[in-house]
Amino acid sequence: MRQSLKFLGLALTLAASASACAVPTNPTTNANGVAPAAAPATPTAGQVPVFSGGPWIDNGQIPTRAEGATSAQIVGATQSPHVSDGTGNFRTFCFYSHMAFDDPIVAPGQPGASHLHTFFGNTTTDAFSTADSIANSGASTCRGGILNRSAYWVPSMIDTSTGAPLQPSYMIAYYKTGYGGVDPWEVVAMPAGLRMIAGRPATATEADPNPAYLRHLSWRCTYDQRGNGTDTTPGMQQCSPGSWVTMGVGFPQCWDGRNLDSPDHRSHMAYPDGSGCPASHPVALPAIGINVSWQVPSSGNGSWRLSSDTYSGGEGGYSGHADWWNGWDPATMQTWIDNCLRQGLDCDVEVLGNSTQLG
Repeated sequence: MRQSLKFLGLALTLAASASACAVPTNPTTNANGVAPAAAPATPTAGQVPVFSGGPWIDNGQIPTRAEGATSAQIVGATQSPHVSDGTGNFRTFCFYSHMAFDDPIVAPGQPGASHLHTFFGNTTTDAFSTADSIANSGASTCRGGILNRSAYWVPSMIDTSTGAPLQPSYMIAYYKTGYGGVDPWEVVAMPAGLRMIAGRPATATEADPNPAYLRHLSWRCTYDQRGNGTDTTPGMQQCSPGSWVTMGVGFPQCWDGRNLDSPDHRSHMAYPDGSGCPASHPVALPAIGINVSWQVPSSGNGSWRLSSDTYSGGEGGYSGHADWWNGWDPATMQTWIDNCLRQGLDCDVEVLGNSTQLG
């Protein structure tokens, strides 16, 4: 764990240095300091912006795309799986890949049709991505390199005082089981091509606190890489400079066993009901949770909004959500499922349970 945290500390330092950018003339803001809603600036050549209503975005400040790793990266393990509370857990870090006004799940084949998203993992994810392209092409910004080409994406964080999209420091993905009545030994590998959405819709507002979505979306201030910090809230908190604003999204664990997607991109999946997976969704998969963290500058995060926040006033973040598309190398995924999750063991960060770990 010390080695993983040392790596993370170095990565955060590099990310902070890379994210520095010039501040343009401040756009007109409302009484809350929030720039008036407008369609995004013209995306890259050939794209037609469709989404409107979110914060103003200065496309010239979108962070540079990351190259990612082009090879499988695996090293000797620094520790072994251990017994914790009887649940099975495997965690892995992914870092910023790129931003685009694309959503290959909600708007496939329609570049520019979405609010701005921040992508992690597969570096080629765009509006034209397919199950085959996600699994078999592109570099990766996740630990392990191309052993995990999965695509993860969330609404981009925007500093509304400048229109600048903000590069996150890191994302940590949790793959776990043993909660909600699902026994660890029940989980099976996630099928190739599976994709899903979790969290709140882009239409969510402070006045629309839908409990069904709030159970799986949270915000907190974190003060170290282990995630220690404040209690969670449904909206973005104001965090002290140097700490991190962290958005957590939990994906459903139970699959219907037939469909890799559904019209609403949610109905083919379900959450455990306390007694395990419901009869309508009987197949238990690893439960995915992601925490995305942005470091707070000296000026604070009072002007920050998600690109999908279409409401004015109050704090940002009520529209927080995330997308996931399976791109794991099947053998690697099966290794951490068999050695960590199904055994009810905690494999901490990157440990595969066979004397190796993702590098």
